[in-house]
Amino acid sequence: MKNIKCVMLDLDGTVYLGDNIFPWTLEFLSRLDSLGIKHIFLTNNSSKGTDAYIQKFAKMGIEADESNILISSHAAADYINNNYKGKRTFILGTESMQNEMKALGVNVCEDEPEILLAGFDTALDYNRLTKFANLVATGLPYIATHPDAVCPAENGFLPDLGSVIELIYACCKRRPQVICGKPNEQILIAAEHKTGFSRENLLMVGDRLTTDIAIGAWGIKTALVLSGEATMEDVPSAPHRPDYIFPSIKELGEALEEANK
Repeated sequence: MKNIKCVMLDLDGTVYLGDNIFPWTLEFLSRLDSLGIKHIFLTNNSSKGTDAYIQKFAKMGIEADESNILISSHAAADYINNNYKGKRTFILGTESMQNEMKALGVNVCEDEPEILLAGFDTALDYNRLTKFANLVATGLPYIATHPDAVCPAENGFLPDLGSVIELIYACCKRRPQVICGKPNEQILIAAEHKTGFSRENLLMVGDRLTTDIAIGAWGIKTALVLSGEATMEDVPSAPHRPDYIFPSIKELGEALEEANK
């Protein structure tokens, strides 16, 4: 762990649960600072923009700015700007996500699109979903921010983008040609660009084996925390095994401190 220069933190189930910060989170972030280890908050949840996350963090006492927040929508913007620069993009996503994509240089449009982008739309409108599905059926380039089927909530779960992708597939027999969020490499490439560190100096930390830990297949170390979705019983059947397992980020912080003595 001595080679770790930047820790990438999943949010729900890792840093907080719903609107409740874990009691050890602020101490962990302070410990990273004292060790000279950078951190970014990395989430697949594309329903919110950077400002919304900054405001949520502030209510929890977490200091953050745009330099240490990476959302799957940012990786999607990078991909679009690198491969479809200036192309008219129809987005299935919240107003917050659409504004974020505009700010990132994506040419967001409603009519005569040249590419399609699906995000986590928590205000999903049936007519808009129908329009998007029919556009997918025409064969236009089709990109998605992330693959999560559900989003954890304090009283259960919310159907997430992965579920909508399957709904559209049932209609059109097409899935996205590119999915940018964890566990796909596109968001890791975006993280390298954002942090300035190569993947051998990054550590992905999260509570989901299928996203946070599966991204380890691209040559990055991963740490599973048992404060959210995954349990020890889930690990043997995981698509990719974590390099480290901790009860929470509290114990991860202690391990990083020991490694850097």
